[in-house]
Amino acid sequence: MRRPDLNINYLHFSVRYLTRHKFFTSLHVFGLTLGISIALVIFLFIRYELSFDPIERTYRVNSTWLQSNKEFDIYATPIPLAEVLRREVPGVEKVAIALPQYKSTVAITPEKVFAQEHILVAEPGFLDIFNVEIIRGDKHALTRPFEALISQSTAEKFFGNEDPIGRSFRYRSKYDIKVAGVFRDLPGNTSMPASMLLSYTDDSEFSAGDTWYFGGGEWVKLNAITYVVCDDPSFVETRLIDIASRYISRSSPEDKVTATLSLQPVSDIHLDAARFGGGPWVKAIDSKWLAIFGVIGFAVLFLAVINFINLSTAQAIVRTREAGIRKTTGAGRTELLLQFLMEPLVLVFVSGVLAVSIAAFITTNINQLLGKHIQFSVLAEPMSVLMIFFALLFIAVVAGWYPAWIISGATLRHITQAKGIGMRKTLVVFQFAISAILLTTVFALTRQVNFIKSIDLGFERKGIVNINVPDSAHKQSFITKVKMIPGVVNASLSRTAPISVDHWWNMMGKPGSEEIKVVCAIYADEEYYKVYNLKLISGRIPAPTDNPIHPVIVNEQLLKVLDLGSPDEAVGKQFNWQGTAEIVGVVADFNSEPLHYSIGPALIFQEPEVYSHANIRFDESTNESTLAAIESLWKSEFISEPYEPKILDDEIDSYYKTESTTYTLFFVFAGVAVLISCLGLLGLCVFATVRRVKEISIRKVLGASVENILVLLSSQFMKVVVIACIVATPMAWFSIDFLLGFYAYRIDLTWELLVLPMIVLIMIALITMLTQTIKASMTDPAKNLRSE
Repeated sequence: MRRPDLNINYLHFSVRYLTRHKFFTSLHVFGLTLGISIALVIFLFIRYELSFDPIERTYRVNSTWLQSNKEFDIYATPIPLAEVLRREVPGVEKVAIALPQYKSTVAITPEKVFAQEHILVAEPGFLDIFNVEIIRGDKHALTRPFEALISQSTAEKFFGNEDPIGRSFRYRSKYDIKVAGVFRDLPGNTSMPASMLLSYTDDSEFSAGDTWYFGGGEWVKLNAITYVVCDDPSFVETRLIDIASRYISRSSPEDKVTATLSLQPVSDIHLDAARFGGGPWVKAIDSKWLAIFGVIGFAVLFLAVINFINLSTAQAIVRTREAGIRKTTGAGRTELLLQFLMEPLVLVFVSGVLAVSIAAFITTNINQLLGKHIQFSVLAEPMSVLMIFFALLFIAVVAGWYPAWIISGATLRHITQAKGIGMRKTLVVFQFAISAILLTTVFALTRQVNFIKSIDLGFERKGIVNINVPDSAHKQSFITKVKMIPGVVNASLSRTAPISVDHWWNMMGKPGSEEIKVVCAIYADEEYYKVYNLKLISGRIPAPTDNPIHPVIVNEQLLKVLDLGSPDEAVGKQFNWQGTAEIVGVVADFNSEPLHYSIGPALIFQEPEVYSHANIRFDESTNESTLAAIESLWKSEFISEPYEPKILDDEIDSYYKTESTTYTLFFVFAGVAVLISCLGLLGLCVFATVRRVKEISIRKVLGASVENILVLLSSQFMKVVVIACIVATPMAWFSIDFLLGFYAYRIDLTWELLVLPMIVLIMIALITMLTQTIKASMTDPAKNLRSE
């Protein structure tokens, strides 16, 4: 057994050597710290996304609907399903429904009004299924009508430091709700982050929320999320198929729909982006992105380790004399191996400590950027500490073994033999190939994001503000008065903007045909077209007093889908939509959905009862006084409603938040990868320059120019970087094509997407080398040859 004092001596000698060679030690530590910190951040991000709703034996009932050969996967179910499950399916331990609500007004006092999100009308069983912890008040509140449980943060928001128990608030300007309890804020990693739980009642208006309609009956109206707790999900799914057949398919033949019901583990909801898309408030994440970021994390860490090996191998050449002398004094290869492995151990663990601090800072910023709740404290858990320790140990051994083996195998007869040249060049190729792939991906994503932001959507998006208006007689008065405010070009009422994630989708068809198509139905008044500059190709804009047949304006895509001829030919024709609709006008195609989707059939119809948006367009001279006048008018027309204007341009950009944040993260990771690669290249250039300083001086004495010296020193490394870019080209092309495949509207794959980033990478590498080679080539040869 090795004596402890020898291990202490090894440690002391290693620390002394590392502090003596500060430049190379700094390169080692800086590169490793960057790599480990990025890997830790990505580990925390992936762990967070995989940790949603870790609840066992609990399932959500999903529904799949087939209407006219078109399939719809929806996470919602009919309200009556819960009672049938309780009554007819043995083995179901618990059943509860929850009905997510739109953002709704909550008035604490006439002056204190909030537009509250994440309100859930729920049955009492929801508390047990999601382990909601009641910290104050009555946990049985959901058994009584018009009572509420609110979260800690909501209680503080509504009532400050006052006791909320027993207090009341006005809900949707109609219902008086009593606060019966306070629950602990639900964790960030839940698919149902409710801020308020309201007791379920049969009042359809009270519980009205997001609803999908496949007909008029209760079993084809979907507005409830149904949860069950059971031990045998396969048996329950069998019974669900029977229930769907008996209560949906057979009970509503006039709706011509069929449906199947299935169970999904609650813990799988957040990762199911392909079918059911998560929930109403927290969208599922595509597991492909987790895999992509996992690969990036590994790649950046791999670069840091390669960088470490490369620098250590280069240093190993000049330390072979030291190893040879030690061998002549009796040191064995095992002792030398342990000695030279101690240095990477010290470097890796110092880098690990620094990386944890940097990762904490980065995680905080990522939470703000992405709206996540990633807990950095999980790294302090015993299992995480153990994993990090062994990971660092593994990195130290992997990164330090090869250089230590070279040094410990040296003899005095071979102290000048160059070792590891082929390995170093191979590692540099790996480094810059990975950097090239990441850099080209960032370049392509930048182009894609800019393309999405600049594409013509078919309507005006600049200078428009949307405001949610309450369903009251004052909304038309508000619009009329807004138009008279200086700086306002026009204003209209509608249910949505032209592009929205909240459109209503209906069925339509050609008269005499059984084939059914899906159409996006937009409800808006006659001024809507002027506000958004929708281009009328043919026909006219209908007046509110037009005949009883549904007068609609349609887009060009609808004409193609229903084969109704040219825009001029289509005017006056009819098709099936909510009975019979007549085309009175045709507008040019516009994007009614985010650009992840292509343009589909759309129609615009006037129905004042459903208008919930004020669309206000400003001129270029709009200033703060105009906005203040609108706010003042709002407060006079809607006394108890919160004023929350939204800039349309910002709303559209928010649809691509995932792309923007992904681009930002890719940019950071690619930057770190390039920086690590250049650090390694800088270290190798310094080493090569130091080893060849006398050769350089002799060449200058013999007449070599500065340009000749620069070419001599840089050529070997530039060849390797160019080879790395060539090797990376096929993988970079595949990576770009794969990521752009997520978009219906995408940029073209062209040569500059690959060539320009790689030219930038080569220029960065060249600048890195020139910082050292110019210094070496400009040195007075007399100083270097004086000792000769």
